[in-house]
Amino acid sequence: MYVFGGHNSFGNSNELYRLDLKTYTWHLLESDQSPSPRDKAVAWFYNQKFYCFSGFGPSISGHMTDNGAYVEDSENNVGDVLLPRAASSAARIGSDVYLFGGDGWILDTITLSWCHLDYLPSNQPRLWHTSTLSTAGEIIIFGGCCNNILDYSLENKISGEVLTIQLQPYSLLRLCLDDVYQRKSQTEELWEELPQPLCLWLQDKNKLEQIKISTTDDMDSDSEGELGVNEPGLACSIS
Repeated sequence: MYVFGGHNSFGNSNELYRLDLKTYTWHLLESDQSPSPRDKAVAWFYNQKFYCFSGFGPSISGHMTDNGAYVEDSENNVGDVLLPRAASSAARIGSDVYLFGGDGWILDTITLSWCHLDYLPSNQPRLWHTSTLSTAGEIIIFGGCCNNILDYSLENKISGEVLTIQLQPYSLLRLCLDDVYQRKSQTEELWEELPQPLCLWLQDKNKLEQIKISTTDDMDSDSEGELGVNEPGLACSIS
């Protein structure tokens, strides 16, 4: 596991550490071409290269690159150009990196070109959230703040909503499982007759739905929530 940058008692950092998950030993990786110090950036590894993008930090003057292994070529730029940002998230699928932080972008790490995801809803802004790749090839986004943190007249609105960005059509198996679950009142007694992986999938989905209902009920009884979370763990599919 690799950890890059962040903010410590000395200010913003551009140090890159590697954690050996077998020995739980940290190693500082030194380089003469480190990105500028930054906080709230996104980073990933691909083909033995370290990529870093965005974040808060001081002037990049004197540093070899602004975004680590990703170098903007102003004369041969391909695709749209992103606005500066921080506290976004990134998830990689193959050679493509999906960046989400209010709006959505895809970075082709082979051509270093950006493509804007214009089908995402404009009313789902998010920062300080997390995203990951699911086994079904979806981008799962959770948590974060969803209002303007620079408007001090507003209380921070922390989201417990789960966003699912569907990147390809569901398989026939997934469509069938969804249909079986939607007819739960008629099919639940027969789930255990299915192959075990399918039965477990339906049971796990049912548990998550029960948690969602319980969370919604708790939020109705206490709109602020125990930890200040003011949105239930709802799920939204974006396709």
